[in-house]
Amino acid sequence: MQIACVGQSAAARISLQKFIDNAYQDCRSAVGHLSLIKTYPASREELLVNAPPDVVCVSELFSLDEAYSLCREVHAVHPALPVFVFLSPERYSLRSLRRLEGVSSEVFSTDDPALRVVHKLLGIVPQTRQRNYGKLVTVTGAKGGVGTTSIVSGLAHAAQAIGKNSTVLDLSPSSAFAHYMAFPKWQSPDYAAVLVDNITPDEVLVERCMATAPNGITVLLAPAGGNEIREIWLRDPSRFEITLAIVDHLLELFDVVLVDQAGAEGVLPFALNCRADCRLLIAGNDAASVHLLSAAHTQMLALPGSGCVRVLQNNVHEFGLTTDDFLDFLYLGEHFEESMMLSPSVPYESKGRHWIGTGNTFYTESGSSVQEILERSLRRMINEGTEAAGLSLQESRVFSGLKRLLSRPRLKRQFVSAAKPVPRLEQNTAVNTCPAKLKPSRKTNLTMRLHLDEPPAPDAERIVPADDGGLNTKTAKEAGAGAAEAKEVITNGFFYQPPQVQDGLSNPDA
Repeated sequence: MQIACVGQSAAARISLQKFIDNAYQDCRSAVGHLSLIKTYPASREELLVNAPPDVVCVSELFSLDEAYSLCREVHAVHPALPVFVFLSPERYSLRSLRRLEGVSSEVFSTDDPALRVVHKLLGIVPQTRQRNYGKLVTVTGAKGGVGTTSIVSGLAHAAQAIGKNSTVLDLSPSSAFAHYMAFPKWQSPDYAAVLVDNITPDEVLVERCMATAPNGITVLLAPAGGNEIREIWLRDPSRFEITLAIVDHLLELFDVVLVDQAGAEGVLPFALNCRADCRLLIAGNDAASVHLLSAAHTQMLALPGSGCVRVLQNNVHEFGLTTDDFLDFLYLGEHFEESMMLSPSVPYESKGRHWIGTGNTFYTESGSSVQEILERSLRRMINEGTEAAGLSLQESRVFSGLKRLLSRPRLKRQFVSAAKPVPRLEQNTAVNTCPAKLKPSRKTNLTMRLHLDEPPAPDAERIVPADDGGLNTKTAKEAGAGAAEAKEVITNGFFYQPPQVQDGLSNPDA
C-alpha cells in the first residue's frame, strides 16, 4: 500500500513520513501482521500530476484553509482517493472537523494514539487488494509423492501461457523446486539476514531475494543457513510477518503467487493458507491419497480466511482410482461440494513424469491434454466468481446447500439395491419358501421341485404359464389344478415344478 505524505516543505513531508512509519512499528506487537506499506514524500504538484497512491496524508503544518483547498483539489482529480488530514492539537476542534468532513476521509490530531491511525489505514487494504493485488494460491499435497512440485511447476508455466506473470515460493526443506529449475543459486543470504535482524523488507531487498530460472520462472529463494534459520523462518511467531510482508510486495508485482507447501509445518504455512485466495489440494489416484485427502480437506475448510478450497486429482499411477471413485468417497464428507473438484483430472503422462533434470517443467514436457487441463484449472482458481454474489451470509449458505443436494450424483457403489422378495407358494396358509442358498441369477434358471402334501384350496391363487410365455394368476378350479397335476410356476427367474404323482407315489424323475 502506497501512502503519499504531503507537506509544505521537505522537512514537513519527512516528519509526517516518520510519524506513520513509527505508528506501524508500534502497532505490530498489538495488531499482528500488517500489510506492507510504502510511504514517500510528495508535493502538491506531484500528487496531482503523477499516478495516484492508495492513501494521501496531509501534514499538520498546513493551515486549515490550505488543507481544505488541497483536499478539494485532490477530490476533483481523484474522487475515490482516501485523504487523511492531520491537525495540531490547537486547531483540532469541532469547527475544523465540520469543515473538513465533506472533502476528507478522516481527520486526526497529532496527539491521537498510533493505534487509531493504523486502524483507519487498515480499512483501505481491502480496496487496495481488489485494485492492485494478484492472487495467492497455496498448493498442498494430501501426502508425499503425489506430484505437488510437478503441479506447481506446471501451473507456473501455464500462467505464462495464458498471459499472467507468476512467481513461486518454495517451502520445501531442501529447496527442491530451485534444484529442479537449475537456478544459478538456491538460497538467499539477504533473506536470512532480514530474518535474523528482524528488519522490515523494502522493495529493493525483495528484488535481491528473487531469482529467475533459465526457463523463465521466477522464484523467491529460501533463506540461506541451516536448520536453525529454517526454524526461524517457518516457526518463529515474531518473524513470520517478514515473509508475509514480502508476499504482499510480490502480490503487487505478479498476477499469481504460487506457494509450494511441500509438507512444511509451522506458523508461516498456516498464515499463508489463511491469507490465500485459493487453497489447492493435490491427491494421487491411489487409495492412501484418497483416505488422507478427506482429513486434509476438513482441515483446510476449518482454517480462517475467505479463500476457496479446490481439489485436483493427479494420476501418478497408470492404473488407479478414477474420478468417480474420488467423488464417491469425498461425498461422504459433510462439507464437500462438487464445485470444489477441479475437473478433469490430470491424466497419466509417461513423458511428463520425467521432467525433472530437463531444465523445463511438467507443463512443457507433457502433452497438449495436460497443458490444457493445467491452464483451465489455473483460470478457474484466479478468476473464480461466486454464483451467489450479492446474497447475505445466510442466503449464501442456503444457496450452497441446495446446489449440493441438486448436483449430487447417484452413489451406486455406496448402497446395495433392495433384495427382491423370495419366491413362495401359498397352500392353506402354509408357505413354502426358497432355500436361502439359492439366489436369483440373470444367466441361469434353476429348477427346484416342491412336494405338496395336500391339495391346494379351490380358491387359492396359483401362478401358471400363459400361452404367450407370460404369467397368469388363476385359481385352482380355473386352472383345473389337482393334487396329482403338475404345474410349472415361474417367478423371479426360478422354475418351480411340483412332482408328478402316480398312485400316491411321487416320481422324482418325471
